[in-house]
Amino acid sequence: MLSLKYAAVLFVAGGLGTTARYFMGLLSLHLFGPRFALATLLVNAVGCFIFGLTWEALGRYMFSEAVRIVALAGFLGSFTTFSSFIFESYVFGSQHTGWLLLNLAGQLGLGFLCLYLGFMLGRLL
Repeated sequence: MLSLKYAAVLFVAGGLGTTARYFMGLLSLHLFGPRFALATLLVNAVGCFIFGLTWEALGRYMFSEAVRIVALAGFLGSFTTFSSFIFESYVFGSQHTGWLLLNLAGQLGLGFLCLYLGFMLGRLL
């Protein structure tokens, strides 16, 4: 069960992840300018690296499941959800290539469809 203390730790970790994402975006804009989507690309790449490192290191050194959840769902969940998408795709792909392709197509296809529907609804308001 989720305790108030645990929820507060997740809240703080999420705030730190959001702040880190914001400052990494500012740094990217400062270094590279507004070309392409480099800020998002950089955040997503760093997030995937940190996810893999955290998953392996926390598992290897037997940290509790709560520590892993705070690091991955709290900090990285607000830093970038892309890292979770890539991790899940990797897990599905290691089980069966079909699941990998279904996850990729489903996530991207549904994401674009929902974005489009949101645009359409927004224009009606």
